[in-house]
Amino acid sequence: MPRFWLFSFAFAMLAAAGCGTPGPSAPPLDRAALQAAWTSWTAERDSLFRSPQSPLSPPERAAFAGLPYFAYDSTLAVPAALVPAVSTDTVSFPTSTGELRPMVRAGQLVFTAGGVERRLVAYTQVGPDATGELFVPFRDATSGGETYGGGRYLDLPVAPLGRYALDFNRAYHPYCVYSDAYSCPLPPAENTMALAVRAGERLRPEP
Repeated sequence: MPRFWLFSFAFAMLAAAGCGTPGPSAPPLDRAALQAAWTSWTAERDSLFRSPQSPLSPPERAAFAGLPYFAYDSTLAVPAALVPAVSTDTVSFPTSTGELRPMVRAGQLVFTAGGVERRLVAYTQVGPDATGELFVPFRDATSGGETYGGGRYLDLPVAPLGRYALDFNRAYHPYCVYSDAYSCPLPPAENTMALAVRAGERLRPEP
């Protein structure tokens, strides 16, 4: 059975390498709109997991009662600025199956969370189907406990002027959590945060 890319590669036109300073501060976020969008997003994901495109087996789909999420936390939706990468060379990205996948390092998203300035490297897809959207894989202090040890992902649509709404409530697990038929990118070490991001998709708590 061929291995599949585990997620919808949705990325955004970022730029970030590790040096430089962000552009003008992003405007305040419309948090009510972000939470409403999150509610629609979770419903769409549940619908996908019930569909034939689901990573779940037919018996699992029949018993599926919805994905588990942390309660929405508006403090974990933050403005971020993209600092473009100095080099946009293609890099080999490790995956859960040991394969290497080509991706482009677009830059670093600079933001403040937990009272600390933080940076996450963002990537874009390679090839004719590339959309320019950003893919942000990360680990945090919940990884390996409340969330999958291999990390979670964020997808960001192209934003004007490199200003993004970085909403960790939309962090999601790769499909390899649900099926070994998928090959999932692993976050680089520099995308590991000491912060416990209790937002987004989580592992189902033990009964």
